[in-house]
Amino acid sequence: MTKRMNEGADGAFTKEKRKVMKRWSVAVLMITLSMPFFAGCGTSQNSGTAKVKLDPDNPVSLTVWHYYNGAQQATFDTLVEEFNATVGKEKGIYVEEYS
Repeated sequence: MTKRMNEGADGAFTKEKRKVMKRWSVAVLMITLSMPFFAGCGTSQNSGTAKVKLDPDNPVSLTVWHYYNGAQQATFDTLVEEFNATVGKEKGIYVEEYS
């Protein structure tokens, strides 16, 4: 009977090596599979997007469609009115909401 050089008398080293290799394989597989999720993270100098300059004299209008009713709708209406009267007026953003 011939023995491999890295195998002990009872084959324990080979079993341990298989466990380590399996762990490394799983780790490499997980890293490889998670790479697409992180591909969109980060910024680029040449991303092709331009910053929009907001003008309070010429406000941007946003339309929000929602399904709220009752107390939720009343609360949302209050939030929209508060935003339009404060930050929206200052920055040049007007929010319209429809249900």
